[in-house]
Amino acid sequence: MRIVIGGAGEVGRKVAKSLRGEGNDIILVDPDPVAIKEAQALDVMVLQGDVTRRETLKESLVSKAAIYIACTERDEINLLSCSLARDLYEQENEGKSLMTIARVHDPGLVEEESVADLERWSGVKHHVCPDLLVIEDLKAGVKASSMREVLAMGADSWVAVVEVT
Repeated sequence: MRIVIGGAGEVGRKVAKSLRGEGNDIILVDPDPVAIKEAQALDVMVLQGDVTRRETLKESLVSKAAIYIACTERDEINLLSCSLARDLYEQENEGKSLMTIARVHDPGLVEEESVADLERWSGVKHHVCPDLLVIEDLKAGVKASSMREVLAMGADSWVAVVEVT
């Protein structure tokens, strides 16, 4: 399966490595020459370019992909590139829809009441908000009976020590 990943930073490279390990055909796209150089160690196609440009997404063959993953550091780039990728895909594949996944840092964009709107205007089918995932994990840890210790770190930060069985 062909998967195009926008963003060859640490997250993009780890996602690419994991998906390549499953036998997928991966294309990593990033404008940063340093990120591109680091990504060349992976067994994936690497393309230097801006995922907010239609020409770059065309060159990545996103219209032939099964999935587009946007995982840059900026929500605006992730959302715009998902929208562009979806549009290019739908132009080439009438009646079909591209699976789009975006890394979203701003929890306000993925609040329960706005998720449907986010999908409609951005083309993002699925979103990953790392901050919300950490909060959910911490909530589960606070509720867990296996909690051994909670260390206050100051400024509303804590470390929870749990035993996982």
